[in-house]
Amino acid sequence: MSDGRRYVFCAVSLADGPDSYQTIGLDGTDAYLVCDRNLGALVQPQDAAFESADGTDIQRLLVDHLAIVDEVGEAFGTPLPFRFNTVFEGGDDAVRAWLRESRDSIATQLDRLTGHWEYRIEVIWTDDRPAESAGDDRLRELKTTLEDAPPGKQFLVEKQYEQRLSELARERKAAEQDALESRVQPHAKAIESLGEQSVQLSERSDDGEVVARISALATEQGADAIGDELDDVAAKEGVEVRYTGPWPPYTHVSEGVLE
Repeated sequence: MSDGRRYVFCAVSLADGPDSYQTIGLDGTDAYLVCDRNLGALVQPQDAAFESADGTDIQRLLVDHLAIVDEVGEAFGTPLPFRFNTVFEGGDDAVRAWLRESRDSIATQLDRLTGHWEYRIEVIWTDDRPAESAGDDRLRELKTTLEDAPPGKQFLVEKQYEQRLSELARERKAAEQDALESRVQPHAKAIESLGEQSVQLSERSDDGEVVARISALATEQGADAIGDELDDVAAKEGVEVRYTGPWPPYTHVSEGVLE
């Protein structure tokens, strides 16, 4: 099967796994392993990237993509995962050429990832934390000014008050992010700030406001130690922690390796 295009799920080392592999891919299409020496890539024939006017279809395909990469990881160990909807021009030959030409960088990444998986962590405030702003001198000053201000000046002072509240919120979020990273770092091979990325795809969940969000690359033992650290965080009043994984290490693949 050398003609056409190939949807690529992930690359794997064949050192500790089977030298051939087949499974059911997206939309029931057969997926199989394209190999070059000790490296392989799981692919399926695909004329073009998936498109849909219905976001539900894309979400379903994304979940299936993740499940297939998980399945491959169980057979071969930690894979080098591709982003959803990655399609190679040129069929199996193009995939095999990529494996051959990028051998060193692929092997380096796979060696670095071996035995490690991605774990995602979110810290959520389930209350609005009004008391944490009460001791701020600048807020007290603005509140006093607002009480004494003539009507024409009140709008400006109110804006300054809201701006200061926003500044304090950003400072508290930064402190939460730093504290979370400090707790997780000793137990992880690498950590990455996820910024606005989230499984929830929103800054505010149904339960509160997400104030810190990271991804950790860790072994199973490291993940257990991270869980113990997070138990202490979750024990605080008004705080919820989301801890998910293991995932294929999408966040921890070096830029350029999959190009």
